[in-house]
Amino acid sequence: MAKAVSDASVVCCFLTREYEESKNCKLELEYAQKLRKRIIPCMVSNRKIWKPTASKWLDFITGSTLAIDFSDTSTQRKIEKIKELIHRIKHEPFTATNEPRPSSHDFRTWIKQKYLQESTVIRIMDEGQCFPIEQSYVNLAIVGAAEQQEKEKMLKEHDQKDRDKYNDSTTSSKRYHGTLLSTYEEIHTAKTPIDVQNIFNECKGSTRKILILGRAGIGKSIFCQYVTYKWAKDELLSEYQLVVLIRLRKLTENRYPPGTYSLADLLKKEYFPFEDLSYEAIQSFTGMCNKHQVLWILDGYDEFSKSSPEQLRDVFECIYRTQHHILTSRPYAIELRYDVKLEIVGFTNDDIPKYIDQFFNQLKPDIQNVTVESKKLLRFLESNSNIWGISHIPVNLELICSLWTDPHWSKTTALTMTTLYDNIIEWLCRRHMARNKINHGEMSKQAVYKHFDGELQLLELLAFRAMEYNIILFTSTFLEEIEAELACPLSDYSNLFNIGILKSYEDNSIGTAKQMKKQHYFIHLSFQEHFAARHLLRLLKGTAKQNAVNFIKNNRYDHRFHFVFTFGSGLLAHIPYRSCLELFWSTIQEEPADLIGITAIRLTIACIDELLPHDVFPQRTQHLKSISDWIKFCSQQHSPAIREQLVQSLNQTNYLLKNSFIQNTLVTILEQDQLDDPEYIIWFVSALCITEPSENLISKVAAYLKHPKQSVRVAACYTLESMGEKAATPEVIAALINVTLDEHANVRAAAYQAFGGMGDRGATSEVITTMLNGIEDEDVNAASAACTALGSMGTKTATPAVVDAQLSKLRNDGVGFFRAVADAWANMWEKTSADEVIAAVLKAVRDPDENVRAVASRVFGRIGERAATPQVIATMLEALRDGDWYDRQAACEALHGIGEKAATPEVIDALLHTIDDKDENVRTTACRTLGNIGENAAAPEVIAALVHAMQDTCGVVRQAACESFGRMEEKAVTDQAIAAVVDAMEDTDESVRSTARDILAQMSEKGAMPKVIAALVHTIDDKDENVRTTACITLGNMGEKAATSEVIDTMLKAIGDENMAVVAAACTALGNMGAKAATPVVIEAQLSAIRNGDEDIFAAVTDALVNMCEKESTKDVIAAMVNAFGHPAEVVRAGARRVLMNIEEEAVFPEVIAALVHAIEDEDESIRASVYLTLGNIGEKAGTPEVIASMLKALGDGCRFNRKAACEVLDSIREKAATPEVIAALIHAMEDEDESVCIAACSTLGNIGEKAATPEVIATILKTMEGGGSFNRKAACEALGGIGEKATTPEVIDALIHAMEDEDDSIRTSACITLRNIGEKAATPEVIAALVHAMEDEYEIVRTIACISLGSMGAKAATPVVIEALLSAISNGNGGIVRVATQAFVNMCENGFTEDVIAAMLNALRGPDQFVRAGARGVLFKVGWKAVTLEVISSMLEAIRDGDLYDRKAACEALGMMGEKAVMPEVIAAMLHCMRDDDDDLVFAARQGLVEISKNAATLDVIGGILEAMRGEDWWYCIKLLKVLEDMVEEAATPDVIVMLLDWVPDDLFSASEVIRKYLKEMLYGCTRKFHIGADLIKKIHSYIAHDTQFDSDVISIEHLLSLYIHSGDSAWLPLILTLGLLNGMALTVVNDGIKIHKGGEAQDIDVADRSLIDRLVEVFKVEKIKMMNQLVVYDG
Repeated sequence: MAKAVSDASVVCCFLTREYEESKNCKLELEYAQKLRKRIIPCMVSNRKIWKPTASKWLDFITGSTLAIDFSDTSTQRKIEKIKELIHRIKHEPFTATNEPRPSSHDFRTWIKQKYLQESTVIRIMDEGQCFPIEQSYVNLAIVGAAEQQEKEKMLKEHDQKDRDKYNDSTTSSKRYHGTLLSTYEEIHTAKTPIDVQNIFNECKGSTRKILILGRAGIGKSIFCQYVTYKWAKDELLSEYQLVVLIRLRKLTENRYPPGTYSLADLLKKEYFPFEDLSYEAIQSFTGMCNKHQVLWILDGYDEFSKSSPEQLRDVFECIYRTQHHILTSRPYAIELRYDVKLEIVGFTNDDIPKYIDQFFNQLKPDIQNVTVESKKLLRFLESNSNIWGISHIPVNLELICSLWTDPHWSKTTALTMTTLYDNIIEWLCRRHMARNKINHGEMSKQAVYKHFDGELQLLELLAFRAMEYNIILFTSTFLEEIEAELACPLSDYSNLFNIGILKSYEDNSIGTAKQMKKQHYFIHLSFQEHFAARHLLRLLKGTAKQNAVNFIKNNRYDHRFHFVFTFGSGLLAHIPYRSCLELFWSTIQEEPADLIGITAIRLTIACIDELLPHDVFPQRTQHLKSISDWIKFCSQQHSPAIREQLVQSLNQTNYLLKNSFIQNTLVTILEQDQLDDPEYIIWFVSALCITEPSENLISKVAAYLKHPKQSVRVAACYTLESMGEKAATPEVIAALINVTLDEHANVRAAAYQAFGGMGDRGATSEVITTMLNGIEDEDVNAASAACTALGSMGTKTATPAVVDAQLSKLRNDGVGFFRAVADAWANMWEKTSADEVIAAVLKAVRDPDENVRAVASRVFGRIGERAATPQVIATMLEALRDGDWYDRQAACEALHGIGEKAATPEVIDALLHTIDDKDENVRTTACRTLGNIGENAAAPEVIAALVHAMQDTCGVVRQAACESFGRMEEKAVTDQAIAAVVDAMEDTDESVRSTARDILAQMSEKGAMPKVIAALVHTIDDKDENVRTTACITLGNMGEKAATSEVIDTMLKAIGDENMAVVAAACTALGNMGAKAATPVVIEAQLSAIRNGDEDIFAAVTDALVNMCEKESTKDVIAAMVNAFGHPAEVVRAGARRVLMNIEEEAVFPEVIAALVHAIEDEDESIRASVYLTLGNIGEKAGTPEVIASMLKALGDGCRFNRKAACEVLDSIREKAATPEVIAALIHAMEDEDESVCIAACSTLGNIGEKAATPEVIATILKTMEGGGSFNRKAACEALGGIGEKATTPEVIDALIHAMEDEDDSIRTSACITLRNIGEKAATPEVIAALVHAMEDEYEIVRTIACISLGSMGAKAATPVVIEALLSAISNGNGGIVRVATQAFVNMCENGFTEDVIAAMLNALRGPDQFVRAGARGVLFKVGWKAVTLEVISSMLEAIRDGDLYDRKAACEALGMMGEKAVMPEVIAAMLHCMRDDDDDLVFAARQGLVEISKNAATLDVIGGILEAMRGEDWWYCIKLLKVLEDMVEEAATPDVIVMLLDWVPDDLFSASEVIRKYLKEMLYGCTRKFHIGADLIKKIHSYIAHDTQFDSDVISIEHLLSLYIHSGDSAWLPLILTLGLLNGMALTVVNDGIKIHKGGEAQDIDVADRSLIDRLVEVFKVEKIKMMNQLVVYDG
């Protein structure tokens, strides 16, 4: 067996259950893996019956490789599969995906490998088919979730200000209308794609948190898989050490029993369920989390939020609060706050054909005429707009593609979501019958369903119960419960788990063949919803119909069940369910219905749309009438939130907007002549995706092209654009031609875009002429719109005349116009493939005008591979051979854009010749093109040519050649290429050298590590020092992977290099190699390198040695460093100290301390000195018992140096050294005969602080102050200062007073400082007198400290003598003295007000000395608030009026501190005047001052003054004042203030509305608990909110407002609650003795004891809704 495997080139294993259980088979295949043999798995068993058990040996080895399916035993299929096997044996390249599994210690590598193995996407419809994710992942548009808000602001601004914003916002919105017909949850926003690379750009906080929303089947899970795969390939999110993907649906109670879980537990359970993570791995992972080096991707919050196990709440909260993460969810389930919300919105129109092409190309072995079939399907989808809409959901498009390949599917044009899923289920059943050789060709659908009747009913029950219990993953316990409910064993339904609707998930290492023991889930949640709907209708038809009725009534407004009811409605069109149609709809509409109405009508819209294609629902007219009424209502609403909810629902339908009744409704609202301003209506209609408009509707929209308001004309244009070809009537075309003459550029641009949307049908000769004139429009945006639109109009505009006009404009206007021309030509090429367009592009390639050539290059970049036609290639070859330099360069750029399909032998040959072109730009582009056209270019002759190009005289060419090696595949990583890139490291151009380093790193990642290392090692002997340096750096960047003995020896050799840069690079490289390089020889060499004294080498060596301290290498490094303390060179000793001081790892640090303690006993004085220095620098962490004991021993040592050093170490340890033994030893040291020891002991005691305040210590210090030398006396003074208040004895005070007269000025200064530290306890008359005397000292430092000390003594020092002395100090004009004297006054007042100080300051303001006046003002600024008198306020106002900038700012701050006491008209006026200033600091001080004085009772006065000041003022000044109002909101949001603001708000100041919104939110959310709000004010608030287009009602708790109504009985709250409910999309129903509120997937019950309150609420809501629907009914209260 072993020999057979050894001799084999390829091992083919045929997989069955018996194969997996065979020990010999296991040994054989594992041996093949060990020998790195290519393994091709072949599936003999049907995957639905058996497949390799997840996480067992067979799945691990074969799971990442696509298996050949031999389960179909028909002769034809066997032949096909044998041919496929032969082809793969011959041609499939070997990629080492079957690497041995790393240990859990190397968990990061293992997880990366797991992601790389998950490089395929398994088809939902056929698990036997899986394809590379990079092929299957078609650019899903990720969009920002708040962009639409900007568009709505425009409705509030003046027309002139609106113009550009309307253009930008609505253009963005319209561009995506046709691409996103929604079928599942709501889409809330405009659609501006965001690159995956940039999703974190908007994150502001330190923790990056992103919420990604997406409807069912939109591709959220594939997105997560794609991100992890790209991260594992180092192509995305490389800033993270680890990316952890958690499928939240797997976090179940069954898998996580009650207990406490950590982040590490989560990692282990999801990634290492069958083995223990090592302690080191857990520590490493925890460290990554703590350092924010981990990105968590949490997929499927909607499947987790309602059923998350309690024991996992904390760990989820930990990730949410503290970890960088991405959370995906369906939109309705989210209550968590995220500042950044993105949304995956599905395929764009352009993505659909790409996906179809990929899907069919991937099935080539099984489908004949793939191209023909894919085009047929695309035409089918495009011909039916409702199916086209469904196709934008990725899962739906896959299902449609799968069905298309099945001959039994009738390609019906009446396709609803329900019909689609019904056909899929039939297809799956037929497929299962075919696999089991059951003849089903003549069977009807009913017959097929009858064959599987038991299984289907069971699936229905499973789905329904799971929806009820909010379960996604069905455990064996749940299946047993279902079994019990059925009173029949599930084993009787043999096909249940094999049809393909359920998927199994096995969560144990042993595995089981018993399906009941496994966990299961539906292949997609939408299937669960569909089957639940089937069960619901089955109940409605049966004896348990009341249960079904109750279910509908209780859950109809819960978003979780939205699709259950939608599918249910669609199923009513099918014969088996028609009998319960009336009951279903009567229950949906039955009371108690949604009193608010918006949620109910959205459900009606979704349900009715599923029935519209079928003539089975005679009552649909009344429901269409309800929808019509809501359209009329919403179209006239100011609030975008209300309009958007209905627009979203309508745009998610496939038939409703085509219905004549609904279109007539739109006609009706468009022709309401009584409306003066139809702006909201036309924008409402423009937002609807109406693909089949009636002539009447088109006519009514076109009438708005003549409206006097420009924004209305723009909206009309956009509406016609979205209607497409159907809008291209003669009347509309004539009207739009007239609009192209509009005076407003944005209206003209919109008209051109409308023509573009009409396509071929709009391309009349008059229109083309108009558009050609439009190209010459004076406005660049309008001209660009005309040019781009011409490219969208099909074959009629793909003419020489159009192309020439575009070229002419391009030549004249240059850069500003080239994008429009390029997009137009690319569109023409894609849509028509017209010869004229292709010829123009090919001609443009060789145009002398660089802008024209840029257009051609952009066209090829956009068309890409589709441009690889023989004609194009031939033209490029001709240009390369015969053209001028710019022809050749442009041809290269075009080929670069075409990509891999341009890599023909002729093209490659031509590019090789071009590499020797005389023009450097051509040579550069040729190199880059060779690198971009893929694997075919990685031939020996190409590599040779690129190597040759790397010797080019031009640096840019050399760099381009080098980069090309990086873009090529592994084939390009040859010895020749590596040698060339290595040589490039000595290039004279730094950019080339830098590129070479990067490319070598890429080459090493492509499997060429040994070759790259060998080449780099060789270059260490290069004569060029830069090359040697770069080689060391590159090897170092490879880290431990490069730490071979050969490399380490080479780095040791480099350490001896004569060039310091080489030495430093070698040292750093060894450090990066970690513990593997931490040998005694290496450490010694590193230390030796320090000796030359070079700073860079010193840093490199010490950093490297620190990096080497990992696990087993620690002791060697530490021992070497301690030994180095004895080195004769100080620089070496310093390096060793730096290494030990920087080893901070907790696990390593004790070993450092132990080594240092041991070294203290060394006989070598230099070693001991370094030990003391090191311990001192380590600081408090060195305060271990062992260190302290060593220091005590040293204090008794005969060596004075040791005694002094021991004191200094204890000083650095601080409080940890405050033991009785240490203090006693330090007292003894203070009497040391050596002055330096005495000083060090004093310093240490002072720094220990209060714990050293023993009588013995103080007595010894006083003794030193009396008899010691000047240095000793100074140290003793400072020690007393460190001890602080506890040293305050009469003896100490006397000693300090005496020291203040010392002849040494430093001692006098120290005495003053000590008194300052002691503070008020030292404030005796004698001390104060001494300090006053010291204020006349000859030295400024003494005078300054004396001032500070007096200030620290508080009110006790506020005597006339002190005040006079401080004022005198201020008068000398010295800046430093003035500041400290002023602060002294302030400090005196802080611990208790003293009127003497304030009076003295006011008196000083009247004095002649300007410095004294300034100082007095400074004091009053800071403490005047303690004595708010008219005189103090007057002084502040005088400072604001006459003072400098500093005085005015300080005065504003002082008045603010005075609070409401300073509320006087003069003060408010002065502050408002300051708000006009250009200085931001002064404006801020005035703003804060106004906020402070407004608190409590003064609010109305201040706000009234602000509002009055804003009347008639300039915009910028008003903005400043609005900021003041905004700052006051928390305190000022009172009913009186709200009344004032609502009466004042101007129509033309948008920012004022922002402020008022904040006040309303503050009051409605919280302040209603503090104030009574009367009915009149409630009505004012309601009126404002109803007409405010930007009010964010989501922050206001409707539950809170309802509780106010219930407790107060005030009906005035009810209209406001109704409006807020509409804004929030809520439903409100009456249940039993209370009210139920539905919001999203949440429901809340509110008890109401008084039934009359419920009756009144129902009555008011009904009347208010009638009023809102514009009926003449008035509620009288």
